[in-house]
Amino acid sequence: MASILTQPNTQTGIRLEPNRFRLLAGIPVLFGVFLSLMGLAWDLSWHDDVGPDTFFTLPHTFLYGGVAIAGLTCLYVVLRSTFSYQRGQSIFPESELTYIWPVFRAPLGFIIAGFGAAMFLMFGGYDELWHRTFGFDVTLISPPHQGLLLSVVICMIGAISIFAGAKNTQRRLTGKMIGVSAGVAVLFSFLPFILVVLQEIIPYENTFELSIAATFVTGLLMASSITKRIGTATLVALFMTLIRTITWYFAPWATQVYADSLGLFIRDYSDGLPGFATALPMYVLVAGVLIDAVLFAFKRGNFSPRAAVMIAGGLASLLIVLPPNFTYHEWQYFLPLSVVIALVLGAFFGRVGWKLGAVLNARKLSAVSHQPSV
Repeated sequence: MASILTQPNTQTGIRLEPNRFRLLAGIPVLFGVFLSLMGLAWDLSWHDDVGPDTFFTLPHTFLYGGVAIAGLTCLYVVLRSTFSYQRGQSIFPESELTYIWPVFRAPLGFIIAGFGAAMFLMFGGYDELWHRTFGFDVTLISPPHQGLLLSVVICMIGAISIFAGAKNTQRRLTGKMIGVSAGVAVLFSFLPFILVVLQEIIPYENTFELSIAATFVTGLLMASSITKRIGTATLVALFMTLIRTITWYFAPWATQVYADSLGLFIRDYSDGLPGFATALPMYVLVAGVLIDAVLFAFKRGNFSPRAAVMIAGGLASLLIVLPPNFTYHEWQYFLPLSVVIALVLGAFFGRVGWKLGAVLNARKLSAVSHQPSV
């Protein structure tokens, strides 16, 4: 199989190299979901500042079109991988292929992302039916919306798996690190809008902030575990900060321009704050630097990696939780308890993130059975 992979393609004359193809194919998947993230940020500002809309709007075009790009890319890779395998010239090593039913064979990341994209489009139809039946939404927490967000999460898990599956060769390690970091940043930027459900069921003032801290710590340490490189957490946090900054300015501007083009007006009581960006943590970049600093210090001192991960997670979680407690006076009463909970949650979910990274790592994916299921 290795000799086949290194032979030139007789039709194009281009040498097939699975690592390069995997990374290049992962770019439109990641870009498509990023477009959806921009569409979600725009759509939230539109509903807050202008009002109800129809199914066919520009924000929805970004939202659904981005996932369609990701899904079509995955479909192309799955079909090309299958046909090349059947011709005996597989573009991926057989150890990286996973069976889909009796026919299709492709790397697991493209399969997961493709199913997530398909689910998203199905829930999009469900959302349209929901609006036709019950009218406009009065809350983000509706069955089709939660289904849409969950589908994006599945799609992004697949996208991260695509980049994580790249081998740690010297030529491709930087591309893998950037892809994993950007994928984790996009994925965890969606999660606050699933976690908002916790505010409805847990009667504690800081529930949302604590859940955000635990979630983002999970992502930062998961990415670090995948690449095994100091600096990954900082890179992920940098991408998260860029997403927060871009959506902070893009969503209100796009809402104003689009409303003007349709002859609509911004609501008098609108504060102009982008709902998407305000849900993302402000000090995540500092938290990422802190995690890398702790991991580096423990690595140099030959201390326990488990202790390093838990300490880094606890401190980063505390850094994300504390600022809102000092900003809003009514939360200061909960500060001592929030500190304890943040440290415990951060340590626990930091360890969880590290374990998830091991599962998504290429060396772990190769252990998955590739025999067709009965």
